[in-house]
Amino acid sequence: MKLSIQRQLAIRQAILPLGPLLFALVACLLSAQPAASQQKLEELRAKYQAESDPVRRAKALTKLGDEKFAVLRRELAAENYEAAHRLARQYLEAVRSTSDALKASGRNAEKKPDGFKQLQMHVRGSTRRLSEAILSMPSDERAPFAEIRSELEKIDRELLSLLFPRQPGRR
Repeated sequence: MKLSIQRQLAIRQAILPLGPLLFALVACLLSAQPAASQQKLEELRAKYQAESDPVRRAKALTKLGDEKFAVLRRELAAENYEAAHRLARQYLEAVRSTSDALKASGRNAEKKPDGFKQLQMHVRGSTRRLSEAILSMPSDERAPFAEIRSELEKIDRELLSLLFPRQPGRR
């Protein structure tokens, strides 16, 4: 069924004024997303900081870390390397403090791995995501992020040795 030329013109004239409105709506939705993400990040950060139990704190860090990396990716896409570095540094400090709290709790990670296991798996995944992000950066921006990655790798190895202290071939 073909539409007449007059009918086609009438439809175009009816839709044409909606173009700027649709554009404005899409722009509003896209600008609201980072604000919502920032609010979610603040909520997760507050939950993480309020947690006193090291095991629950480690579990809260996994959610907070995922959100931090989502924001970090957006900052890198916008070539805002300083803000991305600040986020990565905050994440590293949170991982350190959580790892230290788990170790100070006196829990045997081999017998009761809850918390240690979640933190180790999350740190391993975060190290991989950070490595991928580093590859997408200009070479002159990579050094501070590589330093953070090596610190995360060190913490990952420590957590693995706590979880699996009796490894074959080691004494």
